[in-house]
Amino acid sequence: MRKNKRWASIGCFWVLGWLASHGPLHGQTATTTRGGMVWYGDWNQWTWTDNDPMPGWQLDAQEPGIHTIWGCPASPSNADTTGSGGFWRWRQGVAGSANNQSSWRWVQQPLEDPAASAEALLQWDQAGWLDESMGMAAGETGSDDPLRCWAPNSAPWTVLPICHAWANPFDLQGSFWLGDEGHWVIEAHDEHRRSLRCVDTSFASIEADAPLCVGWQVKCTTSNLSGWTFSWQPAPEETVTPWLSEVEDNDASWEASIDGLGELQVQSWPPSPNAPFVKRLGRHASTPIPESEGCNNAWHCPIDPPLPLGEFTQFVVGNDTLDLWVDGASRLGPEDLAFTEIMADPTPALVAPEATYLEVLNASPWVIDPTSILLHDNGQTHELEPMDEITPWMPWQRMVLADDPEAFEASGGFGCGGMLVKVRGWPGLRDNGERVSLMRGTDTLETVEYDRSWWADEQQGGRSISIQVPEGCDDIRNWFPDPQGASPGCPSWLETMHPDGCHQSDVVLRLNPDGFIEFLPDPPWDARSPVAISMSHANGFHEGFLASKREQDASTTWVFEHVVTPGNPIRLKSGPIPSCLCPNVHARLDTVWVPYRQPRIGEIVATEVLPTKHPTIQAEFVEWTNMTKDTLSWHGQAWYPGHCLVQSNMDSTEFRRWLGNEWTVALQRSLWQIDSSFQLSNSGGSVALIDDWQLPVATINYSECGHSCPEYADSGRSMELRDDDSGTTWYTCFNRWGMSPGLCLTEHGHLSMHQGHAATRHGILEDRWAFIPESGADSAWLHADWWWPTTQWSWTWHQGIPVLLANWGPSDWPHVGPEHLLNPDWSFPDQLGRPSASESNVTFTEWLQSPSDCHAPFVEVVADDDQSTIDWHWTTSEHAEPSDFEPVGHAEWWMPSGLATCLASCPNWVEHRPDACLPANLPSLHGDRILSFTKPGHTTQLAVSEALHSPWVQDDEGHSMTLVNRLNLWTTTPAHLGSTPGEHDPRLQGDTLARAKGLQCTPQTLQPGSQTLQDWVRAAWMSDDPNATFDVTWSVRAWDNQGVVVASHVHDAVGDAAWIWRGNDHLGNLVPSGQYILEAAWQGPTMRTIRRSRCLITVSPP
Repeated sequence: MRKNKRWASIGCFWVLGWLASHGPLHGQTATTTRGGMVWYGDWNQWTWTDNDPMPGWQLDAQEPGIHTIWGCPASPSNADTTGSGGFWRWRQGVAGSANNQSSWRWVQQPLEDPAASAEALLQWDQAGWLDESMGMAAGETGSDDPLRCWAPNSAPWTVLPICHAWANPFDLQGSFWLGDEGHWVIEAHDEHRRSLRCVDTSFASIEADAPLCVGWQVKCTTSNLSGWTFSWQPAPEETVTPWLSEVEDNDASWEASIDGLGELQVQSWPPSPNAPFVKRLGRHASTPIPESEGCNNAWHCPIDPPLPLGEFTQFVVGNDTLDLWVDGASRLGPEDLAFTEIMADPTPALVAPEATYLEVLNASPWVIDPTSILLHDNGQTHELEPMDEITPWMPWQRMVLADDPEAFEASGGFGCGGMLVKVRGWPGLRDNGERVSLMRGTDTLETVEYDRSWWADEQQGGRSISIQVPEGCDDIRNWFPDPQGASPGCPSWLETMHPDGCHQSDVVLRLNPDGFIEFLPDPPWDARSPVAISMSHANGFHEGFLASKREQDASTTWVFEHVVTPGNPIRLKSGPIPSCLCPNVHARLDTVWVPYRQPRIGEIVATEVLPTKHPTIQAEFVEWTNMTKDTLSWHGQAWYPGHCLVQSNMDSTEFRRWLGNEWTVALQRSLWQIDSSFQLSNSGGSVALIDDWQLPVATINYSECGHSCPEYADSGRSMELRDDDSGTTWYTCFNRWGMSPGLCLTEHGHLSMHQGHAATRHGILEDRWAFIPESGADSAWLHADWWWPTTQWSWTWHQGIPVLLANWGPSDWPHVGPEHLLNPDWSFPDQLGRPSASESNVTFTEWLQSPSDCHAPFVEVVADDDQSTIDWHWTTSEHAEPSDFEPVGHAEWWMPSGLATCLASCPNWVEHRPDACLPANLPSLHGDRILSFTKPGHTTQLAVSEALHSPWVQDDEGHSMTLVNRLNLWTTTPAHLGSTPGEHDPRLQGDTLARAKGLQCTPQTLQPGSQTLQDWVRAAWMSDDPNATFDVTWSVRAWDNQGVVVASHVHDAVGDAAWIWRGNDHLGNLVPSGQYILEAAWQGPTMRTIRRSRCLITVSPP
């Protein structure tokens, strides 16, 4: 049909029914209501009948002449609901001529009242005043009559008779509705399958939703007073849908019927000068020849044999075609359909419209009805609905299943001959992946299970993934991000690229934890076909089929489910194996292989870590060592005893530029695992070694605290695990390269009890009970059976120190922690993990702000009552807000009352007694700081800037500040001590001495003439026998010149003795500030030797 033509014939067959029922009506010219319309006419000439399929008015004239009726919608409300549309019937049962002819016309209702409008229209029609009417008439001359049509402001036009003269009897049924912008459209057909279509493309003659009035007129002779029938039923616009699609670009339109699938009868309009022919698609070679029916636009075509399922025949005349096909969905097999493209996240719309979709290829030779296919997704089954009339899904045509097909239509659709289909009730695809299937009934025809990883490093939003080989299997190696961004309905460029390695097959073999052999082929094998395998070894022969196992990333692993003994060579042989990516290519396997077992937890230890990128090679790595005496398997490679596996973001060749060839030779038997995304956190973190089954076999909690000094944390040097006299600990690598990846030390021991704490400490780490035993404790007591409940312990590193972790924690059984059955000191406190009493507090007793080189600051606190750090937070921020406070540490620690607890970010970096410190997140103490230690209901503050160093210390580096004599006064720790973390300072004991054997000096620091500190020291000695007599000699010597006595005193004593020294010499002068040794020497009458006892005294400048 050419554009802008008003009339064309198009083929279809449609029968409408009528629901109203009324009896015959006769009468004078008057108004009556029938079928929702008010009619005006001469009822002596017209009779209402409902005997026909469509009830209406039948002419029953009493006399020849012109007989007319007009009707309008019965009421305004009815007109509002019906609008300008309806169903109609026009039957002329007599031969037309100049005196026997009929016509119908329509016009917009002229008056508000429908009865008055119908009467006026009849009168105006008889007077010839209906210039604004539109209509059509037939049978005007009686010889090859055309169909005459007219419309306002236009000359009448005609539809010429082709294979039918409009003067012959006819019976048309059809519909009338308003198209776009008020243009009316008529479509009709007759009992001979001839069709009529009329489109007003030039005039908008009727207002939208305006009431429409219709009229019928017959001119008849005495011999033809009956045989004329007219029907009109107003209807809402949505029910008057086009029963024929408007075709504007084709030269012809078709109407066809099939007689028992054996004969095709065809008509075309207008007639074509070209001879018709038939194309046949299918396995039957015979092609029928159309035969003319005697009319130049009608043919019939025998189909012999009848058209089989899934086959297609096309009738061609000129540039026009008519398709005849039978649904072949019942012939589809598992490999006949293929998902070829997936758009999971359409936002933003970059190339394709903003709609998720699946593209499916019909790879079968059959023509398919798309409505016979179902989409199964997330447990729901959805029907397919083509956007246009049902058209065949042709072989090798692509169908796009969209959740929002309107988005495609709004963007102009797509090319390449693809078919757009709506999936009813489908919410679309998930970004992170899912499994979807195509089904026919309960039979699954095609399945794809995609994953977010299929987009690799590409942006997922707005970009699809496409398959490279549609005939191949659904493996991650067959799917890639679409190189065009998206190509819905069209083949992707990927399909033009032949996959690599089709004529070779590399297979990685490995032994899984169950002792079965797993095969990882590349290119992948086709899991849709069975794979037979035979295995022979020294002890026998086995054969069977491999089981395929789909991995999480949609790759396929093959398993031979027969237990294999590690270490013994076996021969594996297979028959031809079809390739997943290379159709018609088969691989074969024939190899001898020595299987090794996989590592187990506890057999692999991390022995070197470089968490900061090396400044030259920009690499990070973790080195793992096989601590067993067995050769293990790792990703198909042999991992020999005592040798290393290096995980890094760089290949070993990059390290060679820095480490040299000597290192490369030594590396030969070590493994290297490259991961471009491998990245460690500089200050600390956790790394797990994951095996092929996604199970962790080893874990390392690394920290910058593993360096020997803080200064090395950012130096580009690695941390190595070594053994020394204190146990297995971390050190900075001090060789000339600053690292030694792959050159692992093979004598690493396991963590032991002599690496414990100064005292047993309990805590909670990573929601598991944490335990640091005292140094030298019996490791046998860690056995799980010595605990209630039974508890297994494993060593881990936390901020550079070894900690024992239980295999359960408070969330598993929050009532109480593990209880030791032999050693009560090891049992966990009942209150650990619970908030402490609000009135409980802690006291700062010592802190170090300026550590010596290669050391770190610390803070020491003493708890007033037993409590934990569960709700303690701290900060040194000035004018701190609640958000500035951070937990004391990642772990929660128990603090018994009266026990000094040292807290440091890296306990190993504390200069003195690092074994007395616990790991914590210590805020910065540099500058004018106020350390706030807070919990609900209580806050303790330490004004760092207000504490004054003692005058005897000229350089405060490495000297801590300690609380003196319960006076809330701070002074520097004596120079010879530097700091005393985790120890009870004797100066906290006060002036009162309890009765104890031996020598006691209180205080141990004096400042002559001081108003705040004591300016004397009291030395007291007590014997075992309170009644014995002794000669006691007191003496004071300088620490750096112990041969010179600066002061002395001699007297007799009974049971005990005391002496006060005020820091003066024999002459009464003050001695220089510094450290002095005060000694008590005593001898009784029965004693042969003199006994001595000493204490250290510090004299501060006055």
